[in-house]
Amino acid sequence: MQSGSLVSLLAALVLASCAPSSPTRPAATGAALATPAPGATPTPLAVHVVGEATGGQMASIKIRRGDRLVYEIRSTKHEAANATGNATFDNAQILFYDPKGGVLDTRAPLALANETAKTVIMKGGVRARSHSGSVLTCDTLIYRADTERLHAVGHVVLTSASGSRATSNEATSDVRLDNVEFLGGPA
Repeated sequence: MQSGSLVSLLAALVLASCAPSSPTRPAATGAALATPAPGATPTPLAVHVVGEATGGQMASIKIRRGDRLVYEIRSTKHEAANATGNATFDNAQILFYDPKGGVLDTRAPLALANETAKTVIMKGGVRARSHSGSVLTCDTLIYRADTERLHAVGHVVLTSASGSRATSNEATSDVRLDNVEFLGGPA
């Protein structure tokens, strides 16, 4: 994930949408503005953001590493709190962008992003389709931003573009679904 937190990004988007279209300067009251004491550390503002898509459009958040788009989360509803570093997304679609140009389109009823752990966890029956046509389904899919790898858990089924199938209880993979390693027994 990029240097600013996902929660801060959500908070900034909400605050920006609340700003008046033509800012006005408050009237002078003669009172001096409070100035923090030198060396004082300001208390961080606790922010809790809830947003919903409107007009049939999904809300979208894009995460970049430098100039490269790493992933994009689209959802019908999102909720985030900067105190915990967690964000939840209902009816989530997450597009993972591979450095080589491929896109993995994942969909799940629920996604949880954790800024501290640098993970995105998709739950409730996940379906992921690669740029080459492979489809991965599982109960839970975990994305680790530090490795840009996926960990699938529960009823894992990989169907290649040619129709061959492999099943397992667990698997790990790159975001292209090109290098899938099956762990444990069949699903």
